[in-house]
Amino acid sequence: QSLITCLLYLKDKRIATGSQDATIKLYETHGFKCQLQIPAHLSGVTHLAETEKGYLVSCSCDCTLKLWEINFKCFRNIAVFCGHLRWVTSSVPLGLTTIVSGSEDQTVMIWDTPSHKALKTIEFDGMVSGLHKLKNYNRLVAFTNDKVASFMDIEDDYKVIKKLPGVHCYLNNSFLETEDDKLIVGGVQMFNIIDLKTMEIIRSVEEKKLSYIGSLALINQNTLVLGCLSNFYQFNLDTLKCNGHKIEEHLTLVTSM
Repeated sequence: QSLITCLLYLKDKRIATGSQDATIKLYETHGFKCQLQIPAHLSGVTHLAETEKGYLVSCSCDCTLKLWEINFKCFRNIAVFCGHLRWVTSSVPLGLTTIVSGSEDQTVMIWDTPSHKALKTIEFDGMVSGLHKLKNYNRLVAFTNDKVASFMDIEDDYKVIKKLPGVHCYLNNSFLETEDDKLIVGGVQMFNIIDLKTMEIIRSVEEKKLSYIGSLALINQNTLVLGCLSNFYQFNLDTLKCNGHKIEEHLTLVTSM
């Protein structure tokens, strides 16, 4: 067995996982029985996303991303997107014909799915650790390892309209958009809360005990749960104080919740 690196709950109510062994698996929600398994890439799978049509997008350490048609009996590879020079860390499907990908080669690439070609390449000063499409704005946020969050206007040819320094996003699961127009971003021993209307940091928390924040979840309006290595931490968002800590037997980084 190999480590699961990403997990996605699909529209058809199944669960897809990607692994360091380069495979993708599909599981039933009830009983968690594996239905399908494929050797998807030449190296580890780093991220999974789902398109509006229900296709699956996989990113990999083999520098490619792939588009898959999935049903209850088989996977069918529709497209392979080649152009990145290092690990592809993240992807965001936009509409019916566009996929945006981020990579450790310090670029974001805009892909046309019918032609399988890159329409645009945007260069950054650091490796791209994550991408996120905002719910209420036609904007993408690219997180880079030089601790900058770059806001891009999709309607204006992905022009970078704001660079926000001081934001560290550890992994592509290390952020959470809330219903009140906030974006919580977890890094190493810290997390930031960004106001999406002003695109500014409104709160910052630094805690050495947090270690590497691999995932975030809200269990109610005021309680944030952070997954850090084999630990879970609870923070009160009003006071920004830690009010709970639990050690689990994961023995590895918690990367999805």
